[in-house]
Amino acid sequence: MASIMVNGGPPSPDLVEIMRLLEMGLVTTIFFYRKRPERKTLKVKLESRQFMWIKTQAGRPEGVASLRDVKEFRCGKNSRDFEKWPEEAKKVDSRITFTIYYGNDFKLKSLSVVANDANEFGMWRKGLDYLVKESKEASYQLQCLVPHFPDESQSLHIWDESVLFHTSLMKACPCTSVMKVSCSTLP
Repeated sequence: MASIMVNGGPPSPDLVEIMRLLEMGLVTTIFFYRKRPERKTLKVKLESRQFMWIKTQAGRPEGVASLRDVKEFRCGKNSRDFEKWPEEAKKVDSRITFTIYYGNDFKLKSLSVVANDANEFGMWRKGLDYLVKESKEASYQLQCLVPHFPDESQSLHIWDESVLFHTSLMKACPCTSVMKVSCSTLP
């Protein structure tokens, strides 16, 4: 798990536990505008500061968004996703529902979620509030370096951080962490 700092000091034990649970993922009900509500695993990837929803635990994410792009975390059934499916929305308690509005465009995307209980809702509220604030206040976005080989036949070796690497073979891309690489045939 990535290190969590609160006001420059060590994190509180309850915040560490919340981050651990959000990173593992919690099964929630997600309301969509175009299709019926479904049970999905909603999780946070701490290394890249992203949240994602997955149909099965080991499956590929169906949707991913950066925590930097979150504009609002709204409690209750205050989205058109809940209005689209009134029968299903009537069955859930509005005290355990929330909507995440995110995106960089003028029209924001929404993710309407129903937590399993009030305790889980509190974890999402506290964890996402902290992570969104921390992601927006970070002085840089996380990105990694990946090898860029003009000739695909060159072999790639991954080394530890103490080994120097040739920067002309690197290009930046957004992803989870910094990876240092070296080519066996350096120019």
